[in-house]
Parts: sequence; C-alpha cells; structure tokens
Amino acid sequence: MPPEARPLRRNAVWSKLVRRAKRAPLDAWMLWLLVVAGTMVVLVELNSSSISLRKEEHAIPLLKQDRMVSWKAISSGGFSFQPYFEIENKVLERAEPNPFPSNTSHSRVREIVKDANDWFTPQQICQETCCARQVLYSMDHEEHQLLNTMDGLDLADLLLRHKTPPAHLTFPGAWYHPDLLPCLQPGTIIHLNNKYYILEYFWKYIRPKIQVPFVLITSDSDRDSPLQYQGDDFGRYLNDTLLLRWYGTNPKYIMEGSNAAASPKFQPMFLGLSKKYAQAKYLEPYLEINHFQNPFASNNNERQSSPHNGSSNNNSNKEIFDLNWDVFVKFGTKRGDRLVLHRDLCAARNAAVGGRGNPRPHLFLSCNKTARVSPHEIYKQASQYTFGVSPPGLGWDCFRTYELLYLGVIPIVEVRDPESYYFFADLPIVQVPREKRKKALASNAAILQAIQEFWHQESKAPNRKLRAPGWNRLFLAYWRRKILQDAGRKTMHHATDMDTSGKKKKTKREYYMGWKYELLASAVSDATIHDVGYYCARETGCHMEDGAPSSDD
Repeated sequence: MPPEARPLRRNAVWSKLVRRAKRAPLDAWMLWLLVVAGTMVVLVELNSSSISLRKEEHAIPLLKQDRMVSWKAISSGGFSFQPYFEIENKVLERAEPNPFPSNTSHSRVREIVKDANDWFTPQQICQETCCARQVLYSMDHEEHQLLNTMDGLDLADLLLRHKTPPAHLTFPGAWYHPDLLPCLQPGTIIHLNNKYYILEYFWKYIRPKIQVPFVLITSDSDRDSPLQYQGDDFGRYLNDTLLLRWYGTNPKYIMEGSNAAASPKFQPMFLGLSKKYAQAKYLEPYLEINHFQNPFASNNNERQSSPHNGSSNNNSNKEIFDLNWDVFVKFGTKRGDRLVLHRDLCAARNAAVGGRGNPRPHLFLSCNKTARVSPHEIYKQASQYTFGVSPPGLGWDCFRTYELLYLGVIPIVEVRDPESYYFFADLPIVQVPREKRKKALASNAAILQAIQEFWHQESKAPNRKLRAPGWNRLFLAYWRRKILQDAGRKTMHHATDMDTSGKKKKTKREYYMGWKYELLASAVSDATIHDVGYYCARETGCHMEDGAPSSDD
C-alpha cells in the first residue's frame, strides 16, 4: 500500500469504531475509557524505563561493551556465542546441582558392550592367573568432555595405583597386579602417575615382565615428562623396543644430555583442568549452553574502541593494548616468581604506588591478591578481557591456561623452547620468553611487546591462531582416537537407538575397544591384594616383588 493511502485507511477504521460506539450502551463507553487509560499508563511506564536504561548505559557502560575483542557471530550456521558473563545465571542453574568438582569420562559412559551380538564378537584370552577380555565403550559424550588431570587414567587399560580415588570417579582400566602381566595384549595402554618412585618401580620391576608392545601415559602430576630427577633421565627409555609411544604432560624432552631429543616416540599431552577445584563444574554448562562451539571462531572479531585506543596514535593500522585494560591478572602468589610477576603487572593500577588505578572498577578481581572467590566469580570477570596471564604452576603447564581457552580468552604463558611452540601450534596463546636475571616471567614491556607481535602476526595469517583451529584438541575424543591409533586400534560405529528427549532415534554411535584385565580368584592367595591391587604411594613406598620399597622423591 502506498504511504499516502495509509491515513485514509486509518481514518476509515476510526470512523467505523465511532459509529459502533454511538450505538453501544453507556457500560461499553466506560469499558473503552478504561482500556485507553490503561494503555496510556503502560506506554508512559515503558518510556520512562527506556529513558532510565539509557541514563544507566551512559553512566556505566554495559559490561559486554568493555571487551576489546568481540567474539560474536560464530561461523557455523549464524550461531551467536554468548560470553560467560552474559549467561552467568543460566550457568549457575545448571552447575549447582552437581556436587562434584569434576568427573571422569568413564563415569559418563552411556553404553558398555560386553557380550557378543550380531555386530561385535569379543575375544577372551585367559592364562593361569588372569583373563583379558575385549569390551566396547560408547564415546559420543567425549566429543564434549573437557580435559582434566585424570584423562590419562581414563584412557588406559592398566593403571599403577597411586591413591584410591573417590567412589564417584571410575575408570575403565584395571589396577596393576603382577599376576595380570601374563595376560597383557599388544597395544595395551598403561598409565603411571608421573612421580619418580612410580617411574622407577615401573621400569625396574614391571617393564622386564612385559612381553608385548605398549603405549605409556605419564600424567596426574606436576612433574616434567619424561622426568629427569637427581641426575636420572627417564628419557633414555624412549629407545625401548616395545614402547610404541609415550604421552606425557608438562613436556620437557629436549635437554642437554637427554636421549629424548632424537626420539619421535614422545608426544606432549595437555594438562587440562584440575580434578580438585570446581572448574569443569562451571565451564561445562557454560559451553553446553553455547553448544560447545569455538568461542574464537568469530566472523566479527574486530577490536572495539577503548579509552586508550585511537587518537594518540597516528598509525591507524597499529593496535594499542594496555595491560590494565586488556589483561586479566588473577593467580596464586605463594611462589616467589609468581609474586614478583603479580607485583609488576599490577603496579600500574595500584594507586598506593603512584599508579592510575583500576580503569574498570566494576571488574575488581584482576590484580586483587586477597579476594577469595569461587571459579564462577572468576569466570564472570575473566571473560570480559581479551588476554589472561597464566604463569607456570608447580609444573610448567597450568590449569589457568585451559580455563582461559574455554572462556575464549587468550592466555599469556611462558615459553618452553622448543616444546611449547609445537604444543600450542594451533591455539591462540601468547608465548613470552623468561628474561635472564629476572625472577618473574618477563617485564611488562616484554609482555606488551609479545601481545602486540602476536596480534599483528596472527590477525593477518590465513589460518590464524586467533580462530583456534585446534579447538577440538581441548576435548577428550581427540586424544582417545590419537592414542588408540598408536596402540593399533580403531574406533567403530554402530547404528543404535538413542533416547533423545523421550523419543527413540536411530543414530550412529561411536565406540572404542578396551582390554578388561581381570585376576582369577583361584590363582590369588592374598584376598586383600586381589581386592585393591598394588599401591605405589608416598606414605608406604611401592609394594614390590622382593618386599623392599622403592626410593621416594
């Protein structure tokens, strides 16, 4: 309809209403007046609320406008990624019912296939003291299983026990017992807690009895992999003829005099989140709300304007970053080097020493050394920064690195040359060399320069790290498939009825095959040992065949 015709139509409608009203009784007129009055009151309230909201926006900018980088439209299907601070209430609603800080993948397995059927015939091989049986485990949930320090135990067929885990943490593998060794099958995946006395026990007492090729995982510790301790270099075992591959956290395999330098057998493995602290408890529901999409893979990742960016620089192609505005600083300071780093980074905003103060006062946690808050509160504020500092913890790798990546914040870490360049090759991470003769990671100027160089280099690269092409490496399914391949196994798919929202839906489910090792009760005289397996703990040393405990670290 042309615009000039619209007033005529509205007038005609009004005239029709008036003619009807003239014929209506007095009660109808009163009803009309009440409706009109109520409508006017609602309009006035809405208008005043809008004015009030605009005033509040002017006085205190909305938090989402504070971010230097906007990770908005996800490239897949126009999905809009929501930062943590925008959906904090939804995250809490889903997280609070969960009483545990973390969970294993095995505790979430939806289907375990033990018996033969029309598409799987498990093998069972028994010796005098034990049996090895093939079992299938569904792994569709592992596409979204966040990494944590227990992953090595989740991935293994045989575990050397360090401590008894809580009852809700279950694993597919069997706890080590010497009577299980005759049943080990080619490609068995073995996990060791990465401590000196456990590694010594394995290579000295267990490995000589293993007769088949195996994959080794060392994790669940802050120690380096392969471990070097008191002049003992476990990297020498990388030349072992039966070792197929060695996966380890906190990689440090190129050192002076190390045999690991020339070995292709070692593969670095991500540390992941803590098993003790409620990190996954909040990060999982946050990512679930966002369908586990990559927060960095945005079509619109241009930096927004900020108080320190623009007129002061004549070169419009050069971005200006500010440590106070752009970098989230929140980490433990018990260690001396961390304390120095925290002091240096936060001096500029500390008014007590002549700093400018906090430019974003509503974000009070960054550089706040004394505040003790939940991970949820930390994530609310960290998600509003572009970068976050993640210095080495007790080991080189740090939980905070993975917290920041899951939040869509770019971590700033210490270089471990050359391991870390390969380790983080396809993830958006700023790597800063530790300066010589300096107790902390680096000076503020060096950190700022590293940020600048990273941003300019990666924002122009065709396959830039800023989009995190290695996002899938932050979930357990990637590591499951990779380690199984090294062990000579493949995952398999089978059409199954999967319950979705109360309805049966035919879909293909992915499974992995694990070896289930079991002792024959008739062959084990010590019932206690049969129940709990062998321990290798700091308090008692390792239970060894000759009865002598191994040396401790």
